[in-house]
Amino acid sequence: SSASAMFTVQKSVSLLLDGSAHTLTLDGLQTAKNEAMIVSDGTLAMRGKVVLQNSVNGSANGGAIVSQAGSNASFRISGAHFAGNTAGTNGGAIYANCVLDISDTVFEDNAAANGGAVCINGGGILTLSDCTFENNAASAQGGALRLDGKTSFAGELSLFSGNTARQGGAIYVASENNARRAAVS
Repeated sequence: SSASAMFTVQKSVSLLLDGSAHTLTLDGLQTAKNEAMIVSDGTLAMRGKVVLQNSVNGSANGGAIVSQAGSNASFRISGAHFAGNTAGTNGGAIYANCVLDISDTVFEDNAAANGGAVCINGGGILTLSDCTFENNAASAQGGALRLDGKTSFAGELSLFSGNTARQGGAIYVASENNARRAAVS
């Protein structure tokens, strides 16, 4: 179908998706134009067992979640499972240019042209801890992650396995990323 976004989180608004007591599944949204979940200057928090499985077509970004260009959005994700999300262009599961703090989260079988699981663009800050990236695919760059623009990245204790891309099977750091740093431990 050509539905709009499931959720749009606007300025000064916070959305909490909580799967602590029971698994919360957001599944099957297929859009021709819009992203599955849009965060614009608000805060998105996920915790517990939250499963996202969605698809956006054409030139859309972020199969499950996208922050809009120039946004002051922030994502805090813990314990989520992004599986089978697809985007026509960037970020099979997540496309963002904001602050992302992701822990204890699984990204598997997501796909896009760039950043099979996650694509961070233009000044985003990505922190990963205890995440798993398995079998994500990008037809161009960054099977699991593509870090573009002026992105900062810190990752620890995360597993990258079976991710594929023409350039950067696990992680692709764009050449214009010389102004920031990437730290992996």
